[in-house]
This record gives sequence, structure tokens and C-alpha cells, in this order.
Amino acid sequence: MKKIAILIVCAAAIVAGYIFLAPPGSTSKTGTVAQKETISKDWLPAKLSANKAFANQMKGADPAPAINVLLDNLWAASLENNQPRVQQALKNLTDYLAAHPEAMSTVLDVFKSETDEKKLSLLMPILTDYENPEGRKLITEAALELAQHDALPAKRQMGLSLMTKATPVDEACLQAIAQISKNDANNLVRITAIDIMNVWLTENPGWGDKLIGGLSAAIESSNDDTVRGRALQVLAQQNAQLPEAILKSVAQCLTTTNADNRIAAVMVLGEAADDAKSYALNQLESAFRQEASLPVKRDILVQLVRVGKAQATEILQRLPNNSDTAQDIIDFLKIIQDGKTTSLDEIYQQKFSLEGERERVAATTPGKPAEKR
Repeated sequence: MKKIAILIVCAAAIVAGYIFLAPPGSTSKTGTVAQKETISKDWLPAKLSANKAFANQMKGADPAPAINVLLDNLWAASLENNQPRVQQALKNLTDYLAAHPEAMSTVLDVFKSETDEKKLSLLMPILTDYENPEGRKLITEAALELAQHDALPAKRQMGLSLMTKATPVDEACLQAIAQISKNDANNLVRITAIDIMNVWLTENPGWGDKLIGGLSAAIESSNDDTVRGRALQVLAQQNAQLPEAILKSVAQCLTTTNADNRIAAVMVLGEAADDAKSYALNQLESAFRQEASLPVKRDILVQLVRVGKAQATEILQRLPNNSDTAQDIIDFLKIIQDGKTTSLDEIYQQKFSLEGERERVAATTPGKPAEKR
């Protein structure tokens, strides 16, 4: 009896599945099933959408055929540049994945094997926004695999982009992204990895001790100004107390031909930890003496005051006192004397205040033009 019951259930499931997938008109008026009907790609997505309750009941069945049809509809709509149809195809795929979380593995298999960047870009929003916890784990695993090993730089970048919502972000993820930022052969991929580290540091400042070393390694291992500059910018935003080992990597950029990178390096040196302040001050003084750009020299003076506070007095007094920076040095010596060095914002505020006062005095003095900065 048990075997008979199982056979009845299986037969019912086959008939129900056929009725669910059968296109309109495939049954006769008497309810007999027409023979050798094929599944039409045009009506299947609508059928899936209209039968969500049944789809939920069919969980566990192989989702690959339905996924393949849904994807074929998406590719066809994209090829036609039919945006309304593309959006409908995306919705159909999203709805199906919501009803069939197990189908995500099939989508990821397609994503990993596909080489057409346009098709891949169509799937990116679905993968990025997918919220099912188990699905997100699968996406994270696939994204990390692509980011580390795919032959196409564009796919490695896509894998990295999906890591912004990685679940979980474990030690393996942190180390992998740091290694990519240091070793990938493509500079755009390295920059994308640095951007991912920036996202993670912004959302989780406590990861600084695990990621800041990776940013430093990216700077040290690259000769590309864009890669170095991006890593420097991220470091400068962290408001962290950086050790001397990190600052030594940063100091290499004080002589780069890119002025923006030199400014970023100066700002990072301003984040020196207490036991690294002497090193930072020496590097800043040396950089000032060889710097030709006036804006960069002024930024160096600000960071000297920020790092050294009272200790910076001696350095400022021995710097070359030429016409370009003479007034700036006088201003910063007064700021230190007044004790207005609690924060970087306070230092800037005091400097602007001193400059504003001179302009007001100049404006009220006949025949003396206001100082131009």
C-alpha cells in the first residue's frame, strides 16, 4: 500500500507540474491534455508570476529549466533594447528567486560562466539587492571566487562590487581583498578593492587594524599614481592613530609628481600615533624643504602644527623664511603660542581668522591692497 501511495503522489505531481507549465490552449475542452506541446518563452514568465502560490509549493524541484527560460527572455529583451520588456524580465526573475531561493545557485553558475559584460551587468542589481540570508552567503562565496580568480578584469571588478554586501565578512574576506589591492595585475581592479575596503572601514571602523595594513601595502607595491592616490585618500579619511610602519609607506609619496597625492600623503602623516610623531615631523620638515608647490607647502605647515603642537615651534623657526610662506609661518607660530591646536578644525579656523583680520585691516588702510591668497 505504501508503494501505491507513493506512485499516486508522484503521478499527481507530474500532472500538476504539466498543468502549471502548459501553455494556454494546451488542454481540450474536455480536459484532456494535448500531446507534444512545447513551453513558450514568451508566456512562461507571466505564468510563473501568476502562479506564485503553486511555485512555493514546488520548492525542491530542479529550478534550472525555469531559470534558463527566464534568462533567455532577459537576454532577448536586452538585445532588442526593449527597456519595458527588460524591466519585466528582471521582475519575473526577481519574483522567481524570491519564491525559489534554491534557484540562486543556478543563477550564480550562469554568472560565473558568462563572459558577455552586458548580460553580466543585467544580473548585477539582482545579485546586489538579494536579501535572502542563505542566498547572500552563496553570492559572497561566488563574488570572492570571481574577484580572486576570474580571467576577465571586468568580472573581477563585478565580484568585488558584490562584496560591499558580503555576508559574512570573515578573516578570509578581509585578507583576500587586501591581497587583491596589492597584487592584481589590473589597476582598475586594485582601485575597486581599495574602494571596498573604504566601504567596510566606513561601516565598521573597528576593522581598521585589519584593513589599514592592506591599504599601506597597496601604496607600497604600486607605481601607479591613481592606485596610490586612492589608498592615500582612504587612509586620510580614517581619523586613526597610525604607527610608524604605515607612515613609512606613505612617506614614499611625498616626492611623487602628483601634487594631490603629495597633499594626501601629508594629511596621512598628520594622523601619526604618539610614538610615531617624531618620524612624522622629520618627514614633514624634509618634505617642506624640497617642495616647490605653495599649496602643498601650506598643507605641510598645517600638519606640522597638528602633529607637533608645541614641538612644532622649533621646526617652524628654522624653516626657510622666504616671501611665499613667511606670513604663514608667523601665523602658525601665533596659533601655537595661543594654544589653539586642539584639533585640525581649530587650527584651520584660527588661520582663517588671522587672514581675515589682515584683510579687514588692509581694506581700511588707504593705498594698501588686501592680501591675496
